Amino acid sequence: MLFIEMFAPKGALSDEQRRHLSGRLVTEVMNAPDVPDTLIGAIERGRALSHAVVHEPDARSVGGRETDSTNAPRYVVRVSMPARHLTDGMRDELVARVTRVLSEFEEDPNTCTGNPASGCTLSRYPTATWARSAKSCVWPTL
Repeated sequence: MLFIEMFAPKGALSDEQRRHLSGRLVTEVMNAPDVPDTLIGAIERGRALSHAVVHEPDARSVGGRETDSTNAPRYVVRVSMPARHLTDGMRDELVARVTRVLSEFEEDPNTCTGNPASGCTLSRYPTATWARSAKSCVWPTL
């Protein structure tokens, strides 16, 4: 199961932007253009279990200083996924994908590659298990 959390300063995004952004993050992170036809079903099942949440907390600080929608870094994104999917090559690719999506929402697309206007943390969980309907499921059995 993929879980994406994005944190933005309160008021930085409209309701429509938050909804669109959460969908774009899942779509972009789950994008697998070169996947063999035999794995398309697995990718679709994974996408169906993916969640994205956009938070705009009331209080936020960076480096011990309070921040608002005018201060950098504007966005922090955490992507959590099963450890076996988070290879060295995939880490760089995921950060690039998340940055690309965030850039779509800025007047200046270079804002998210600036010094530093966004951050992305990648978390992996050691086993591919998660709870569904109070039952623990192992990823390959889904």
